[in-house]
Amino acid sequence: MGYYGLIRVLFGLPLKDTQTGIKVFKSKVLQDVLPLVTTKGFAFDIELLARAYKQGYKLVDAPVTLNFQRQTNRVSFRDVWQVLRDTLRVFWMINVVQADPQMGDAHLVSREIRSDELPQMLEEATSA
Repeated sequence: MGYYGLIRVLFGLPLKDTQTGIKVFKSKVLQDVLPLVTTKGFAFDIELLARAYKQGYKLVDAPVTLNFQRQTNRVSFRDVWQVLRDTLRVFWMINVVQADPQMGDAHLVSREIRSDELPQMLEEATSA
């Protein structure tokens, strides 16, 4: 399974490519979702898309042609590890950490999950 397969399993996003191209949003989506986004690294757009999708906004792919040549031929293990770590952090933030309505959206509280909950959370993410 490649990275986009992992994204589909973790978040259920109906997109083939979450990283390449331009993302276009209605202002209402950004007003609703951006205050909840906490990721500043590589996975910023994954979190933005996942939170928008979880709130019921429709996501669609549009074809993009990209003429890009990488300066180096290899992606370092460090880069791969950081991408994976950031992506799993987004999954954790969206599915385990929740906003406390009494403290406002910016105040986050963690909740405990039982070990048997994770398979169900993944199942719900993939069936969405």
